[in-house]
Amino acid sequence: MGRLITDPIAICCSDLHLSHKAPVARSLEHDWYNCQAKQLRQLTDLQRKYNCPVICGGDIFNSWNAPSELVNFALANLPQMYAVPGNHDLPHHSYTDIRRTSFWTLVEAGKAVSLEPGKPVEVQGNNPIRLWGFPCGYGAEPLRKTHDLLLEIAVIHSYIWTQETCYPGAPSEYRLKAYRKSLAGYDVAVFGDNHQTILRQGIFTEGKPPVGTIINPGTFLRRKADEINHKPMVGILYSDGHVKPHYLDVSADKFLPVKEKAKLASAANFRGFIDSLASLGDAALDFSGEVKRVIQKENPPKEVEKIILRALEKGET
Repeated sequence: MGRLITDPIAICCSDLHLSHKAPVARSLEHDWYNCQAKQLRQLTDLQRKYNCPVICGGDIFNSWNAPSELVNFALANLPQMYAVPGNHDLPHHSYTDIRRTSFWTLVEAGKAVSLEPGKPVEVQGNNPIRLWGFPCGYGAEPLRKTHDLLLEIAVIHSYIWTQETCYPGAPSEYRLKAYRKSLAGYDVAVFGDNHQTILRQGIFTEGKPPVGTIINPGTFLRRKADEINHKPMVGILYSDGHVKPHYLDVSADKFLPVKEKAKLASAANFRGFIDSLASLGDAALDFSGEVKRVIQKENPPKEVEKIILRALEKGET
């Protein structure tokens, strides 16, 4: 028997990384704001088509202290959404400082509903859902008591990987199968952080209770040279818990040729090279991203971590 026809009940996205400046790999774009707006319109059109909520797995902004022009742009172009803050949305990855952020401006303006740890949010409708937020820094926790009439959805900003979607040396505790216990009880888990797409359906079904679907949509906007073959997508979540990928139209995207990008690494002098790295953010060479992965892996003293992250911030707007 084929799958029963069910209704769309949510749209899942993550890692929008909205930025004031175009990343180096996309520096050929004539109008970066327009590029971002065209992609956001596709998300808004889907929300209107299906008349259902948008769920975001974090990193709406590429920097927690986005300039006013970018915040105003987000207020005008983002659909209303339920979201957890990602590491880029928080100063030094600190959730306690969330009220200082551009993410929180979206919350205050009613553009985003912040999914706070330990405070589930019920979204009513023909097919009601309950959202459990696990922002950056909060590991997922199993759901002890489920509601039979609600679809239970965990929204998590945390790295998750499979053999095909990881960086070398990715910690084993973030491998998909390692989440088996912490996701017990949820029908769906929406992840953000990994910029590659992961979609697994009918997973962990032998558990008690089972977890049905895991989706990590991946980066919404292609920002780095190594993302040129990535197919940006959002997931359409249906009332039976399955997700159908919806791929975004990115046919007009322009990328800097590899030879031009290489010139950044051969700056005329050492000072110029350092300045080039500082301007990359998580763009073409993903310098700051690599630094953050090392921080995550090596776990240096907090004061050292703060100094390093503060030094990177200027390149992330």
